[in-house]
Amino acid sequence: MEEQLRLFPAKADPRPPISVTWNGWHGCDPVSQGCKHCYMMRRDREYGIDPRTVHKTSSFRLPIQKYSVGEHKGLYKIPSGSTIFTCFTSDFFHATADEWRDEAWAMIRERSDCNFFMVTKRPERIKDHLPEDWEETRYNNVQVSCTCENQYWTDRRLPIFLSLPLPHKSITHEPMLDRINIRKYLKEYGSEIESVSCGGESGLGSTGLRFCVDPGYAHAVRRLWDSLLLPPDRIEAQERRKNIRNSPGASAQAGSQGTSGFRRGASSRLG
Repeated sequence: MEEQLRLFPAKADPRPPISVTWNGWHGCDPVSQGCKHCYMMRRDREYGIDPRTVHKTSSFRLPIQKYSVGEHKGLYKIPSGSTIFTCFTSDFFHATADEWRDEAWAMIRERSDCNFFMVTKRPERIKDHLPEDWEETRYNNVQVSCTCENQYWTDRRLPIFLSLPLPHKSITHEPMLDRINIRKYLKEYGSEIESVSCGGESGLGSTGLRFCVDPGYAHAVRRLWDSLLLPPDRIEAQERRKNIRNSPGASAQAGSQGTSGFRRGASSRLG
């Protein structure tokens, strides 16, 4: 069989990568304060739908769907190299989805040519719900981000999350309901944390972006990230660039070191 496959190689995908959302299941229930103004729950209630009912969706098999006719016949509908934002109207590790998750992992394994990004507030459920071949395969195309809205949940979720055998880890403070100190986590796990993102919340009565748009706090977080993760020569270079930008007569075209986010090797955001 393998010899036959080599004689008929897979058709190359001429299309550029895209970003797409895959909600294999929909619905969730609150686990902490950060769920109070959840956009999914607010939207479902507007349409008279109970957002706490977790159900499998019609797009469950989206990652492996292929064209049956036309110029792209035989190709996956999602191009190779795409980023697939996974379970953004639920939680990939929600208990109700236990019966569907193995099949979802199988699709993620099949689409090893795409990157899957998922956010969870349930890191305590990750270890027992990884696929059986996790240690062998490692699923290098999966990035998991743990979201923590305040210091209380940061100190409860991150110790669990950061100790897990995940190939790509990131931290999300969204909604960010208060100032959060992650210094000890960056010092211990800095080489494993690929990004830190902060954002506000929407909806009537929400806190909005109060902490995220505080320039002093944004700069403080950025300086902490740099001091713990960047080699001294890069820190010195950044300081020199900053001094040039702040000097009298510096050109407006010099640009500025963005406080919109921080990430090694890729873009990120703060706010």
